[in-house]
Amino acid sequence: MGKKCICIAGKNSIAIAGLSYVLENYSETAIIYALCDKNDVGVDSWQPSYKKFARDSGIEIVELEALYQIENLCFISLEYFRLIDPSKFKTKNLFNIHFSLLPAYKGMYTSAHPILNGEDGVGCTFHYIDAGIDTGAIISQVSFKLTPDESCKDVYERYLLNGRELTFNSIDSLIDNNFQSKEQVLDGASYYSKKSIDYSNLVVDLAINSLDVSKQLRAYTFRDYQLPVINGFEIFGHLISDTPSTEAAGNVLEITKDYLIVSTNDFNMRLYVDRFQSLIDAVSENNKGKVAAVLKSNPFIIDENDKRGWTALIISSFNGYNDITDLLLGAGASPDKPNPKGTVPLMYAKDHALQTGNLHGLVTLLASGADKTHKDIFRKTIHDYLDPDSKYYRNVCAVLA
Repeated sequence: MGKKCICIAGKNSIAIAGLSYVLENYSETAIIYALCDKNDVGVDSWQPSYKKFARDSGIEIVELEALYQIENLCFISLEYFRLIDPSKFKTKNLFNIHFSLLPAYKGMYTSAHPILNGEDGVGCTFHYIDAGIDTGAIISQVSFKLTPDESCKDVYERYLLNGRELTFNSIDSLIDNNFQSKEQVLDGASYYSKKSIDYSNLVVDLAINSLDVSKQLRAYTFRDYQLPVINGFEIFGHLISDTPSTEAAGNVLEITKDYLIVSTNDFNMRLYVDRFQSLIDAVSENNKGKVAAVLKSNPFIIDENDKRGWTALIISSFNGYNDITDLLLGAGASPDKPNPKGTVPLMYAKDHALQTGNLHGLVTLLASGADKTHKDIFRKTIHDYLDPDSKYYRNVCAVLA
């Protein structure tokens, strides 16, 4: 029968992580293919390009139709964009990861609907691909709790993180066909189509209770696609006050450059105007005073990623802006918030330290709880990226010991 063939189909960081694992463990024993999203042009954006990674790794990029006649194929879909018709394949080893705890939330927008529905937990599922939409037998799952302040993008990022771990824990059994599966049941099943949310015409209903307004705001907050808009202002972050609403529900009571006060049918809410680009500009200018002022006007933006995937803390760590790094960490910035490739601020601070000998960022991040064992999507830690040719190599190693 010859070598086993493995195809990782998909996009973004999770497909890269899956292909990295396969390359690490199966490059000598299997023929490996990559099947990419039609919109992947081979250039990194807010998500890394799977096509670029596959091409740079020397992996053959194929079209879907080229896989149909391969009998000894293990097909693993990690956010692949097309529905798969299993009847066209000679193999039955067709698997998909879905961002929900099946049988709940089949279909679309699995980062938004659980927020709108007030779920307290979600998860990821590996399942067989069958003729339905996310209806195949369940192979493995991982669950995680949601917090009351998470946005749609926060949930998606946690899907990616947990989905990568589920992939690493499941992929050997999928390739070896060494697992048990169970058919999906009707109890707890749900499905949402592409029409379930009209993203071309998002409207936040303020004339309801404040908790449900909060759910809408969070469910529609995904910076790379859209932010909720109220009275022409893009909103990022909000607070429910303890002041009961006395005005008609849905009224805008106050507008400033930094926030809006609105009434609901129970409590007033403060909706914060998005100031993220101002924060990125201030950090890039190494302007500590401006950074402090922007964070005072909107503290919710502190861990957001820009179009490059960089947070404010990543920028300050990479450039050695020590005062701003200290300010951001003191204001609550996460020392481990990564870019989409899983690169954390500590890794960027390492680059600056190796180049300049300035160890402040490394020391401060570690003191703030940064995880020096963190692995990126390529399954590498900070130690894998240390340059022994740097004259500051030993100093950096001593800090990371």
